[in-house]
Amino acid sequence: MANPRLQEVTTALVKSVAQVLHDHRVTEEEFYPAVGFLADLAQKGELGLLTDALGLTRVVDDNTHQAEQQGGTASNVLGPYYREGAPFIDTGESITPDGEPGEALVVSGQVTGVDGIPVPGAVVDVWQCNASGEYEHQVSGKADYYLRRRLHSDADGRYSFRTIKPVPYEIPKWGPVGSLLAQLDWHAFRPAHLHFKVSREGWKTLVTQMYFQDDEWLHDDRVNAAKDDLAVPVTKGDGQLETTFDIRLLQG
Repeated sequence: MANPRLQEVTTALVKSVAQVLHDHRVTEEEFYPAVGFLADLAQKGELGLLTDALGLTRVVDDNTHQAEQQGGTASNVLGPYYREGAPFIDTGESITPDGEPGEALVVSGQVTGVDGIPVPGAVVDVWQCNASGEYEHQVSGKADYYLRRRLHSDADGRYSFRTIKPVPYEIPKWGPVGSLLAQLDWHAFRPAHLHFKVSREGWKTLVTQMYFQDDEWLHDDRVNAAKDDLAVPVTKGDGQLETTFDIRLLQG
């Protein structure tokens, strides 16, 4: 049985691509290497990376969640590095191992509904890169679930954890996507960010990212995912950086 939605989108996509090929007079010498590039992408597992690097994942995220974000915290792309099952910590504890290099940072906030009423018992799942821009799978010799933890919001919906401030980093560029970026003379940087996945029974799960207002790449994110309303200021505390990231959930 035909899939009407698939027919609609595929027909529009083919027409758009054909129009570009026609308008820019793309030749066989240009077209077939491009087809080979797509085959290389698939073989090396970089199709998802390409959709990120072209900003397409952000468009789909907006299409999926924008209509439901009336008063809720803006969603953001999940990214390729999420892992389920991170260990739980108590509020105020650290998501980093002892002695982790980097600027000490305390992140706190409150999970509420759009009406401001606290949401206790929400699971706040957090993951990030280190001070060298590396995620867990990119470093060796670290404990399992490196820079990944979960915690619960308290009776007032509040949460807090200690970590180190992540840094901007370049998306992987040693494969075909990197080769394309180099030929286009496009940079590969993402602004510094922390990933959040917040869930609670009776509420819609929120996947988002927290950015920093002073980040040089905030308005030039390679994957076009950064949003101003997810960017927070950072202040100097007692020997550490501090910031607040409040989270507003929508009822499910």
